[in-house]
Amino acid sequence: MKRLLAWLCVLFGVAALIVSTSRSIMHSIAAARDVSDYTPWWAIQHSDWGDLVGMSYLDDVPKFREAKRYNFGKADTCDKTVDLYQWGDSYLQDVPDSVYRHVSAYHFLFRNDSFTFKLDTTKRNILIIESAERFVRSKFRDTGFINYLNIACAESRSQNPDIGLVKYPVRHIATASVLPDFNIDDLFNKKINQNLEYNLFNYNFLKRPRLLKADINYYSFNRASGDVAVSDNGQYLFFKPTITNPDVASSYESVNTRQIDSIVNSLNKIYIHYKRAGFSEIYLGIIPNPASILQPEGYNDLIPLVQGHPALKMRVIDLYSVFKQHKKPATLYRAGDTHWNDNGMKIWLEKVNKIMDEEATKLTNM
Repeated sequence: MKRLLAWLCVLFGVAALIVSTSRSIMHSIAAARDVSDYTPWWAIQHSDWGDLVGMSYLDDVPKFREAKRYNFGKADTCDKTVDLYQWGDSYLQDVPDSVYRHVSAYHFLFRNDSFTFKLDTTKRNILIIESAERFVRSKFRDTGFINYLNIACAESRSQNPDIGLVKYPVRHIATASVLPDFNIDDLFNKKINQNLEYNLFNYNFLKRPRLLKADINYYSFNRASGDVAVSDNGQYLFFKPTITNPDVASSYESVNTRQIDSIVNSLNKIYIHYKRAGFSEIYLGIIPNPASILQPEGYNDLIPLVQGHPALKMRVIDLYSVFKQHKKPATLYRAGDTHWNDNGMKIWLEKVNKIMDEEATKLTNM
């Protein structure tokens, strides 16, 4: 009997490892468990107080509890002369089109959304490329998306050299952590622990004991669990990769001139591609990591180095300078989340609407 139990444990462990390293299986599991009401026992643990609170099970700590509420309002009625495209991430995915002035048609593309369109040449077609700071070094490199652009350019020219056609790569479903299809190298992938934790322990019925364990860990040792860290002053939670050295998402890992040049070179290729596709103007907006603003000592200056690069062709939506000079920077982010709050969001909207005013004026003066 003991030998049988031992073999069953071994088989279970191997099965868990294979499941946790397969992209297709993880996608299926995540889709099945991602239910809207979060009440079934097998649903993933959910928190209303922020993604970092949820990841660390610190729902019981009052200072980290801030509900996700945005007061978007509605933009003034203006001439609808701009078609706005925003290619961004979770910072902008909940923003409705009604908050933007002069916008006739609005398209939001989430990272690698699959999307094909023909530009309206009677409008100012504006593309805003938004990225959270932690994605900049991994996203804007001379690989991946840039290779796709080179292929897309060739395909567009072969189909019809005069059409303003842009094809985006297929979107991949985001889960707690998604790994490539199984191969032996994945056994040593640093994210395997996250997938195993997701499959073995991240269940709704285990929420209360995990909250208790997290409370003991926090109040006894001032620590959070998993990929969450407590700020030096104890007032905020940070996504650990954004403060860890070495990590390309980190606000503190040093960057050199060659790396900045590579990022700018990639951004310039993207700019050229979309200008050739017919866009009137392309803007870059980088959302600072909360750590870059709330815990700035040792900051690597990634954003100002990219935005201030003399070769950068894109126009810049500079949030970093505004956030850095803000009298109360702690009021710009949610204390238990990787995202900004309503105050930070409104600064972005003000800047974008100013751009919309300028772009509408350009069309009027043509």
